[in-house]
Amino acid sequence: MRCVQLFQKAAACVAVFVYVAGQVQAAVITFDLAWSGVSYGNSASAVGTISLDDSLLPNPGSVLLQPLTPTVTALSITVSGAASGNGTFNMSDFDAWIWDTNGATLDLNSQLVGQNTLGNPWGTPGLGDFNLFSFTVPGAPVGTSPFILTTNNGSGHSMLLTSFSPQTAGVPEPTSIAIFGIGAGLMSLVSNRRRCRQQRQTATA
Repeated sequence: MRCVQLFQKAAACVAVFVYVAGQVQAAVITFDLAWSGVSYGNSASAVGTISLDDSLLPNPGSVLLQPLTPTVTALSITVSGAASGNGTFNMSDFDAWIWDTNGATLDLNSQLVGQNTLGNPWGTPGLGDFNLFSFTVPGAPVGTSPFILTTNNGSGHSMLLTSFSPQTAGVPEPTSIAIFGIGAGLMSLVSNRRRCRQQRQTATA
């Protein structure tokens, strides 16, 4: 009787994890960002992070001057080396964003800048886009051309996006956790069946 109960519990656990695996959404992915003014003959630069819910991110596809939420869940950018508009700007400082894969499905697990699209690589000005816009915060950087962020509300130094790279460390995706749970449940199920078989053989010997 105990073997039957153990078998039923293990089977129930597997069923639960299978259901969860079918229901969970992909995780939020955090990317490290970098811009440089070198291409435009200035010393401005910016670094930051952005977290995106990839279940809401059009890929392939585009977002044109839409509010950051709910796709963007976190954002921080620090500008330095510019003649004006230096400082740290957070998600609440920006009103809208642009995202355009230029017809390609980008690999979100790899460096996005340089990935092939329908034309030149993603990150090439004029083909695709990633940009941020602030309409109310003095001194914030704003998009002035595809992949180009300009300091001080667009009146300062221009900087080209040079890196859009996923962070390697982070919390496992729910899907991965569910798959691990399914594997553990199956191992428990097999182990319980083997144990019960051995007990029955011992009892009949």
